[in-house]
Formats: sequence, structure tokens, C-alpha cells
Amino acid sequence: MPTSSLTRFCVISMLAAALPAAAGGADSVDLTNQGYQMLRLGAYGAAVDDLTEAIKLNPKAKYAYNDRGLAEMAMGDTDKAIADFDKAIEFYPKFQFAFFNRGLAKRAKGDMAGALADFDHALTIDDVVLDSALGGGWARSIVVSPTFPAQIYNNRGIVKIAMKDFAGAIEDFNKAIVIDPENARTYKGNIASAENGKGDLSSAIALNTGLIGDDPKNVNAYCNRAEAEREKGGFEKAVADYSHAIKLDRNFGPAYRGRGLSKMSLGDTEGGIVDFASTYSVLGEAQGLKGDPQGAIDSYTLAVKLYPDFLAAHGGGSKVQHSGTDFSTEVSVFAAAYLHRGLAERNNGDLNLARGDFSNAIKIEPSLAEAYAGRAQIERMHGDLVHAGADINRAIALDPANLASYLERCQLERETGDWAADIADCDHVMSVDDPLPGRTAKQIPFFGWEADGEYDFEYTAFPGADAALEKVKAEFGAGDAAAGVGLCDDQLSDFADFGPLLRARGLGNYLKGRWRAARYDLAKAVVEDTKKNLAGSSHGDHEFVTFDYAQIYFWIVRMHRGEGGDADKDLASYLAGRKNVGADEWPALLAGYLLGKASLEDLQKTAADGEPAKLRGRRCQIAFYSGVRRMFAGDPKAASADFHDSMATGAKGFFEYQLADAELQGLAHG
Repeated sequence: MPTSSLTRFCVISMLAAALPAAAGGADSVDLTNQGYQMLRLGAYGAAVDDLTEAIKLNPKAKYAYNDRGLAEMAMGDTDKAIADFDKAIEFYPKFQFAFFNRGLAKRAKGDMAGALADFDHALTIDDVVLDSALGGGWARSIVVSPTFPAQIYNNRGIVKIAMKDFAGAIEDFNKAIVIDPENARTYKGNIASAENGKGDLSSAIALNTGLIGDDPKNVNAYCNRAEAEREKGGFEKAVADYSHAIKLDRNFGPAYRGRGLSKMSLGDTEGGIVDFASTYSVLGEAQGLKGDPQGAIDSYTLAVKLYPDFLAAHGGGSKVQHSGTDFSTEVSVFAAAYLHRGLAERNNGDLNLARGDFSNAIKIEPSLAEAYAGRAQIERMHGDLVHAGADINRAIALDPANLASYLERCQLERETGDWAADIADCDHVMSVDDPLPGRTAKQIPFFGWEADGEYDFEYTAFPGADAALEKVKAEFGAGDAAAGVGLCDDQLSDFADFGPLLRARGLGNYLKGRWRAARYDLAKAVVEDTKKNLAGSSHGDHEFVTFDYAQIYFWIVRMHRGEGGDADKDLASYLAGRKNVGADEWPALLAGYLLGKASLEDLQKTAADGEPAKLRGRRCQIAFYSGVRRMFAGDPKAASADFHDSMATGAKGFFEYQLADAELQGLAHG
């Protein structure tokens, strides 16, 4: 009985409207509203932060507890969510939404009896227009849908199915239909699941057939009908329905599992194994999207473990025909599992394991371009530039439409200092995906290359925009800072407040020794970064790393302009209030070194481990910042030696390499 196909509802809390408040109350209201907005945007960590602050200001802020519980539940922390719903209910015993949400959390935790009790109690509460007795003098404007009780009945019905009370579940779903007839198809689908559960397979098949007639794209109905057909022994019909469900939604895991079981029953062992592998792969993909890389790796591992069984079912053959399908098409399921496990391992920092999985994927499916590109990236990071070049060229030859491969080749070209080829690849990407038309600053994500030369593992949805900034850096590397600044000017004509472009132009002006212009751009970039930081940006740690470097470059430019005292004070203030706890601490350590709060030995110790490309880059950085510190301390000779050491690393992909060259030119000219 496919409980995964049951429809689930989740209530999001309502917006608050401030009434005349007691001292301090308005701050709690503002933070609760801000937390709610973060919740709606899916920035759950930021929502928890804001709502926690709201609760500190008003310990009886029931809405803040409720909303924080929703954020915690979305993050998978059901225990904390339940505790927060408990507090919301404590401060308002008629809080129907909190009872409902706590029921959802208990069901997610597997506490079906507790969930049933909460849904039962929620249905006894008719006082859904909440009062203003918050202890802080404010209330919330609420528009309660008259169909909300249908959600409670529906979810109670789902719990009853899990508790095998199928008759009670059907009764609840029918009540939901009466209250909310517009969503009758959803509730009828759940009735069909209950009929299936209690063994009335003919009724289940008939109900799902009717739902398919109403909506031929109803994935749940196809899967539920297939389940009933399979339990009746109609395996061929079940395979057909599961296949239709998969055609409608390739990521629908229960359909792969059910089809695999049906194929096994028909004697198609190898076909069943492929479907079981697909089940695990789909689960891994979902776990990866939810931010659970280890869970994804574990699921992909279960998929690839089935590969030997698949080969055995085929007698160990390769490239054979099966059921009218080329073996290579079926085996690509396993190649894809290796590929995606490799991607998850790479993102988890397990580069050697990832490289092995990419190689396994290529061995199974030699035309899998993504595997070549993934392996090329790791080879580049390990300093194996020859093999990296061969793999990325192969990836592009196999799939010339994949612009991400061109962007990866740009990274390789930066490593080798082949600026002309880097610029050519950027121009190609920009010619295919124009970075400007119809775009706004809010639509363009932070770009792949980072200020410290390390490339983020996730490519942007706008490769043309990525390529534009990559080209800026290539122009800088080629010694044409004016061209790089000019490209930034063109982009900034459309995106005047876009932080990455402002940082890039600021660095271009730095390279040209135009300190006033550099200061203007970097100051503006810092302001834009601060706005994102305060808003609780959800772009990830790599974005915060760019914030750190913008502050560092801004400090250097201000020191060049003789603003030493103020520059020190502002950088120290930034570090003290740095919000990105848990992000890469390396740039923060560099900033601390510039302020005299960390030693050269601290830097060298921290940079002792890592892949060769990163180690070379960090040696470049250490020498550069040592030179900066000595230069501003009045020791130009020692500074010059450090800048030469920075360039001697050959880490051309790092900004500090170009900046060291610029500082040497400045010292040479006095």
C-alpha cells in the first residue's frame, strides 16, 4: 500500500500586523515577521535565527514558536519542532494551527498515536480567530480558510491508514470532500489507497481509473492502480501503469520499486534489479536536494551494489539485447548512480572517492560526458593538469552543448595561465548564453569563481553571467586590467548594485593603481554584501567567503589611501560580527593576520593540508599578505621578497598572484 503517494498538507503561519505595542514588543513583531518571510523563502536557518531573537525579546511569542517549529520541521529536526509547538500551545491552548502542525511533526517522527491525538484535538477547536493576548501587546491578522478542517481530516486519514484503520481513514477523506470539494481528486486518491490497504482491490482499481479519467496526468492514481493490480497478480498491467507514472514523473521512487517487484514476478530479474537501483538513485537525488549529502551517498551506494547482480543476471555479458532495449541503455542506470555518488562525494570533500566513482561511471558508460568533466575537475585540483585537460576536452567533445564543461576548462586554463584560451572559452559561453538580456541582479546567483581562486562545485543557472566574470579575471591575468574594468562597466550598466561585479571592478582598479576608484567600488560591494548578510542570505558558505575577501581587499585599498586607523577598526568590527559561522575560516584567518591577531605560523599550519591546487594557492596568498603587512609596516625590501615568493608559486588562478605583481610594480616606481 503506497503511503508515499498520499497527499500531505502543511500549514504555514499567518503574517503579523502590529498593534500599539509595549516597549520592546514591536521589535519582537518585526523579527517574527522577518522570520516568517525567511520561512516562506525556504531560508530555514535564517528563519530560526530571526524567530529565536523574537522569542528572546518576548518569551511568550506564540507565533514565533509556531513559525520556528515549522522551520525546524522543514530542516528535519522534529524533536525541536515539537518542543516549539508545545510552547505555542502552552501560551495559547486554543492554537488550532499549532496542534495541527505538531500532529504533522509527530507523524513525521513516526508517533502515529500522538499525531492522531493532536489532529483529534485540532478538530475540537472552532476558535480559529486568535486573540491579541500575547503579553507583548500585538496581534496577528488572520484570514482562515473555511476549508482548513479538510486538511485536518485528510491528514488524520493518512495517520489512520498507517495505523491500519482503513474504514476510519475513508470516513475522514469523505468528510474532507464535503468541506473542500475543489480538492476532491486528492481525497479520492487517498480513499483508493485506503481501499487498497483493507484489501478491496477492485474498488481501489475502479476509483483510480476514475481519477485517471478525470486527470490523465495523475501520477499517484497510476501508481496506486498499479499497486492494486500487482496485489491481484496482474503484473503486466502493473508494469504498464508504473511505467506510465514514471513517464509522467521520472523521480517518482515508489513507481520504480513497484515496477521492479512486478518485473521480478514476471521473471525479468535483470529488469527488476535496474528498477530497484533506480529507486535508490531517485532517493539519493532527493536527499541531495534536501542538503543530506551523506544520505545521498548511502542511497547511491545501495544502487551500485546491485550492479554485480545485474551482470550475473545477464551471464556477465555486455552490450547485449534485452527486451528490445540495448544493454547500454539499461546499464546507464548504474553509470548514473556512480556519477551521482561521485558528485555527492566531491561536494562532501571526498575527492579521491569521487574520482574513483567517476572512473567507474566512464568504464560502464564511456560516453557519459558529465563523468569526464567531474573527473577533470578533481584532476585539476590535484595538480594533474595533463589528464584534466584530456578529460575536459573529451567531455566537451561528447556534449558540446554543456556550457558548464567550458567553464571548468576555463579553470584549467587559468591554472596554466593560458589566458587567450580562457578568454576564447568565455566568449563562446557568452555567445550561447547572453548574460544580460532580460536578467536582473536578483536573478543572477553568485558566480562560480571565488575571490581566492577556488571554484564552487555548483554551476550557476546562468553560465553566460559566470563566463562574463571569468573573462574579467582572465583579462586581469593577461595584464589587460583596462579591458577587464571595461567589461565590468558594461555589465554594471545593467546591474549597478551587483556585488560580484563591483568587487571585480574594484580589483581591476586596484591593479591599475586607481585607489580612489577601487575604494568606491569595494566600499559599495561591502555595503551590498552587508545587506545580504543581515538578510540571512541562503546562498551558502561560498558566498560568505566572497564577503570576507571583499572586506580584505577594501582594507588594503584604504591602507594605500592612508586610512589605516579607520580601516583597522572597520575590518575588526566586521570580524567581530561575522555572521558566517561554520563557513570557510581561512579568509577570516587572513584578515586576522593583517590586523596582527594571527601569526604567519598560524597561516602556515592551517594551510598544511589539502589538494595540491589549493595548497599552491594558499602559499601564494600567505606570501602576498605577508608582503602587504610588511609593506605597510615600512619594510619595502622584505615586502618585495614576499611578493616575488607569491608569484613564484605559479598560482595564476588566484587574485593574489596578480595583486602581487601590481604591488611589485608599485614598489619599483616608489
